[in-house]
Amino acid sequence: MSRSKKIVLVALTVVVLLSAVAISAQLQSRWYGKGDGSTNPPIPTPYPVTINPWHEWLGDINNGEFFGAWVDEDNGDYGEFRGKVKQISPDVSLCKGTWTWLGPFGHIKMGSFEVYFNFDTKTCEGKWLNTHNQDSGGIFGDRVE
Repeated sequence: MSRSKKIVLVALTVVVLLSAVAISAQLQSRWYGKGDGSTNPPIPTPYPVTINPWHEWLGDINNGEFFGAWVDEDNGDYGEFRGKVKQISPDVSLCKGTWTWLGPFGHIKMGSFEVYFNFDTKTCEGKWLNTHNQDSGGIFGDRVE
């Protein structure tokens, strides 16, 4: 192999390795955000309640998963979320997962969510759905680490 081909091969290898390290670093991050919308837990619920899921939330991306907790500051309700993260472009990843509400009988699976993470702008945006009654709302946030 000629010297110029070896140099090109080494340069390409370095670029690929640096890209892989940068992408890996992006996928280890903490996000904080707010949400909008309200919903009700599935029937039967021991008392009528309206919750504002994702009103405020904090989550981590680690090893291809996004997980964390949300809190409804108005009513004191809270729950968790967890999903799988897939990279869809060099700067954008998509997470699809499920979210729960901690009700009087423990964690109740409420529905699904999806969030697009933009590592270039350090922002995220998505939506949550309640599979019990088709309510939905928005998810918005920023990278904090």
